[in-house]
Order: sequence, then C-alpha cells, then structure tokens
Amino acid sequence: MLYAGRIHWSQKRNGFGFRSEIILSHQGYNYKTNTNTGNVTLDYLLLPQLFTLNFTKLVWLYTGGQAAILLNANVDSTGGNSNGSLLEYFTRFDNGIVGGAEISPLLGFFIGARLNISLSAANRNTSATWPNFIPKVDAKNNVV
Repeated sequence: MLYAGRIHWSQKRNGFGFRSEIILSHQGYNYKTNTNTGNVTLDYLLLPQLFTLNFTKLVWLYTGGQAAILLNANVDSTGGNSNGSLLEYFTRFDNGIVGGAEISPLLGFFIGARLNISLSAANRNTSATWPNFIPKVDAKNNVV
C-alpha cells in the first residue's frame, strides 16, 4: 500500500479540531488459483473528514467519515488472458469510517496508525462470468 496526499487541519485552544485530507492510495492483493497467478491493483482517491482531539502539540487522536473514489483497477496475470481493466467489477464510490492516532516528534513530521473501515461492498456482481481472481464474497475495502 502506498499513500501520497495533502493534509489541512485547524486546532482550537480547547484541544478539539478538524482535519481534512486528500489522499491517493495504491492498494491491491496477490492471488493464486489452480491455473494462474497474478496481482490486482486498486487506485483510490480518499477524502477523509476528521474530528481531532489534541492532548498536547505532539499527540492527537482522530475519527470521522471518509469518501473514496476508485480511479483505476487492473489485473496482471500469468497463465491466462486475464490482463487489463477491472473497473466493471468494483464499486466506483465508497464511504466509510476512519479512526487513528498520531504523534509528532519533530515539527512537520508525524507517525501514526489508522484504521479505515468501508461501509459498502468493494465488488459488485455485474456479470454471470465472474473472474476467478475476484473473491465471490461481500468484500470490504478495509485498510489498517
């Protein structure tokens, strides 16, 4: 998983604040079947809107909602003809909840942990011929 993005936050004196982010997220998974192997990559634009609780200038917790837009979905496969775009099999828009904590040991530098939980299914059954590299379950786009 790879992230790149921009963060903007406002902080009040009482320790509460608001944080808005724009993140480009590169996610995916590897798969192996009896006939082929490969990997699926999913590129999302994430738009979290978070409430923050600042304990000091160095430590804060946050929680809120998130919208996600699937920009690209590709498969790279060996042993079959399953290469190309997968956008027709995945849900283009997603919403979810976010929670996490961060510390800032140096000004402008922070380290954190986050949990993104999707509230909608990541894949959709749009055809009778379902590819074997997409799980036939109600998968969610959850990221730790």
